[in-house]
Amino acid sequence: KWAKNKGYSVAHLMPADAHAAKVEALPVEQADTDHDKILAALFDPLPVEALEKMFPAGGKWVAWADKAASNGLQDARVARAKFNPYKAGLWFVRKGAKDWDDARLYRTLTNNLPARSRDKEHLLTGGID
Repeated sequence: KWAKNKGYSVAHLMPADAHAAKVEALPVEQADTDHDKILAALFDPLPVEALEKMFPAGGKWVAWADKAASNGLQDARVARAKFNPYKAGLWFVRKGAKDWDDARLYRTLTNNLPARSRDKEHLLTGGID
C-alpha cells in the first residue's frame, strides 16, 4: 500500500500505513530548487571571462552579462560582475547552446570544481565517472 503521488517526488513517498516515522514530502519544485541550491553552493562566483573559458560562446558572455536582467542570466549573478558557474551553465544549456547538453555541462562543472568542493564531486557525477 503506497501513498499516491500527488505532486511529490517519488523519492519522498512512504508507505501509507507507516506511522513510526512521519516524513514530510517535498513538492517536486521545491526538491529541484533545493538540489540546485546544493549544487550552486559547490562553486565560487566567477567573472564573465572565466565563464567564457568554461562555456565557450565566441565572446558572447559579456553581452549576455550586460543584459542579464532581461535574458534570465540575472538568476546566476551573485555579485557585481560575478556569476555562479552552476547557474550560469544551466542558463547557457537551456538557452540552446550548440553542442551542449546536460552531460557535457556536468562534466565541465566537475572539472572546474574549486578545491573546497572536490570531495562533493559525486553530487555532479552521480558516482559515475
